[in-house]
Amino acid sequence: MRTLWLLCVVLLATGCGKDTVPDTTVRPVRTITVRLSDNADTRILSGQIQAHRELELSFRVGGELKTRFADVGDVKIAGQPIAELDGAVQKDAQRSAQAALDSALAVRDQVEKNEARLRDLLRENAVSKSAYDNALRELRTAQEQVTSARAQLDSATSHLAYTRLNAPIDGVITRKWAEPGEVVAAGQPIVSLAGSHDWDLLLDVPAELLRQGLATGQQLRVWLAGAPDVATTATIHEVSPLADTVTLTHPVRARLDQRPRGLLLGSTVMAEIHLQPRPGFVVPAAALTSKADHPAVWVLDRQTMKVQRRTVETARYNKNSVLISRGLADGELVVTAGVQLLHEGQQVRLLGAD
Repeated sequence: MRTLWLLCVVLLATGCGKDTVPDTTVRPVRTITVRLSDNADTRILSGQIQAHRELELSFRVGGELKTRFADVGDVKIAGQPIAELDGAVQKDAQRSAQAALDSALAVRDQVEKNEARLRDLLRENAVSKSAYDNALRELRTAQEQVTSARAQLDSATSHLAYTRLNAPIDGVITRKWAEPGEVVAAGQPIVSLAGSHDWDLLLDVPAELLRQGLATGQQLRVWLAGAPDVATTATIHEVSPLADTVTLTHPVRARLDQRPRGLLLGSTVMAEIHLQPRPGFVVPAAALTSKADHPAVWVLDRQTMKVQRRTVETARYNKNSVLISRGLADGELVVTAGVQLLHEGQQVRLLGAD
């Protein structure tokens, strides 16, 4: 027992007195030779068909909703009635304004006759100049009252017309907001009307694609989800600079160039986006590692057969590859397999090279 204990002490002392042996293992790796090239990028995103113009229609005056002539799905032509208010208050106001105008006209007619009579008498020196001046002032006042009464009638007539809501454009009713019998305020939505002439494709686009040059005027290929034969093209006309606070994507709208049969408002569609080619080096995703929290790859020196971990800048991540925009040189060897077992300056041997 004593002999075994002494042997353990000797072994421990011997082990503690030696330095750690450096890793001299020659690791097998696979590499590719990187080449600088322009790399086209095509993305496919899903989106939704919406009307280019979708309006929430409302009355310009408040009141009780008497009738609604539109339900969801109804097709309307510009000028057709949508809804009508009770309008009793507006009708009373118009009648009062008409009566006030009639009274003002009657007064003006009487004052005109008196002014004309005194004018003739003034020529014959049968009346004083001051008497005629008074009659002329009364005439001007009566004319002003007629003008004011006519403006009041025009306003009352307009307010009565505002109790009738008509379709401003051709379209289809997509939503109803109020029912007959409800008291609605001026500006409160009654129905939503989607314009039937021009349709848009609405996409939620990652900021990365905007940085890659997605912009207005670009054309997209569009097809109905699940039915690729129902296809058309669309032209981007609006790119929002503000990202959604939840999805961090940017709303992009593209005008459909045609409306193929089978494509409806609200349809889910797919859009193919061709982005501007970007110069860089394409490497397999497995080649990517990190260095000081930055993307990096292992580069092999052909002369020494040793590897160096080099920080790089990435331009795009695809499903199985990465586009590197900076940090590599044309013709260099990049390790694509075995990267997890490497350390700086390690000697390697090739299993195969492209």
